[in-house]
Amino acid sequence: MKVQVTVFSSKGYKPVSTLVEVPTKEWLKNKGIDYKPKALGKICQKRFWTKADLYKYGYTKLKMRVYDQEKIKEENEKRYEEIKRERGWT
Repeated sequence: MKVQVTVFSSKGYKPVSTLVEVPTKEWLKNKGIDYKPKALGKICQKRFWTKADLYKYGYTKLKMRVYDQEKIKEENEKRYEEIKRERGWT
């Protein structure tokens, strides 16, 4: 199961996110604190940042959600159909 972890900046920079692999939903509820260092490490490694850089740019707020690719695809298709209807493309 994949979890999307997003870090938000209090200084106006764009949010940064990454995907973290988690065994089960129950594990996430019981040991959810364990994903934070892994996710922050992954973000820092990808962007060549250190932990100090995260605080320097104001990335202090962290959110997570279950990343269900089928559900996201379905929502995107629904949104696209609404846009087509609003603009008269159908």
